[in-house]
Amino acid sequence: MKNSKLGNPLLVLSAAILYGITHAIADMVALAKEGSVELSDYIKVKLTYRDHLRLFLLMHSNNDRKMSRMLALIRLNTGVNPDEKQTYASSEIRSSIKLWFLPGVAKSIGAVLGSTDQVEDGRLFIDRKVDYSY
Repeated sequence: MKNSKLGNPLLVLSAAILYGITHAIADMVALAKEGSVELSDYIKVKLTYRDHLRLFLLMHSNNDRKMSRMLALIRLNTGVNPDEKQTYASSEIRSSIKLWFLPGVAKSIGAVLGSTDQVEDGRLFIDRKVDYSY
């Protein structure tokens, strides 16, 4: 978001990649020295190494080899047996989009398909809930 005002999409992409690389290195140094880093400039939450392991496990658990490696790292670096602890994440999101034309048609299609999405005042509201655990 910080580089989105540069205009050209390729310039924005290259600036974002450079920003990501430099801040990833700075975060690794801060994690090694201080033991924690902030999640982002917008979300002021301190994450420790243990938190990072859990986030990576949550994001990359679709592969059995990666999952076993992450579980082994958690055991090694934290002394916690993941078999005895459970991690659960739940999220609900409500988003909306302005319908440019024919909101009645969108509402009718949703009703026919059995969708729980709602059309109100020319906007389509979409509600989703996600639950995940490992």
